[in-house]
Amino acid sequence: MDIEIAELNDIKEAVEKLKSSLLERRPKRGPGEDTRNAIDTILKHFDQHEESLWGHVIQLPEHVGGGIRLIERTNLPAEGLFGRYKRGIRRQTGKKILTHELESIPPESILVNNLNDPRYVQILCGSIEKLPEAFAELDREEEHKLAKLKLKSNEQSRTTSKKVPKIETASLSRSDKNFVRKPSLKNKILKAANSRTIKFDA
Repeated sequence: MDIEIAELNDIKEAVEKLKSSLLERRPKRGPGEDTRNAIDTILKHFDQHEESLWGHVIQLPEHVGGGIRLIERTNLPAEGLFGRYKRGIRRQTGKKILTHELESIPPESILVNNLNDPRYVQILCGSIEKLPEAFAELDREEEHKLAKLKLKSNEQSRTTSKKVPKIETASLSRSDKNFVRKPSLKNKILKAANSRTIKFDA
C-alpha cells in the first residue's frame, strides 16, 4: 500500500512538472500561434480534469478496521475486462456483432475470470478440485428453493383462482423484441392510427 501511495504521489509530481514546462514553453506572442493554441488546449484540460488524472486515498473509519484504501482513477479495469470478454466470444463465434450472444449469456458467466485468482478460489471453494462440489451444493440449494416455491404455489392455487400476473422487466425478452420489430406490426399500428380523424377541442 505504501508503494502504491508513493506511485500516486509521483504521478501528481510529474503532472505538476509537465504543467510548469508547458507554461515556460508557451509563446506569449509572435509566430508561434499553433504551439500556443496547443499548449492552451492541454492546460485547459488540466484545469478541468486534473483531479481525475490519478486515484485518491480514502481514510476508512475505525469500525471497519481503519487504515486507508486507494480508489481507482477510472473504471478502465472493468471496461478492459469486458473488452477481453467480448474478444473471447468473437473468437468462439466468428461474429462481429454480439447482441444476440450477450443477451443470451447469463451475466454471472463473466465471474469465471475470477477463477484465475487463487485468493478468489480459496474463498469460493478452497481449491479448483472442490469446485464441482461447490456447484453441486448450489444446485441442491436451488432445488430446495424451487420445491418450497412449488409447494407455496400449490397452496395458493387451492385458496384463490386468481392468476399471478407475470412480472416484466424494463428490458424486453428476445421473443418480444422480434415481435415488435416486425414490419407487419408497424403497418397495423399505422393503419389503426390513420383509421379515424382525431378531433381537438377548440
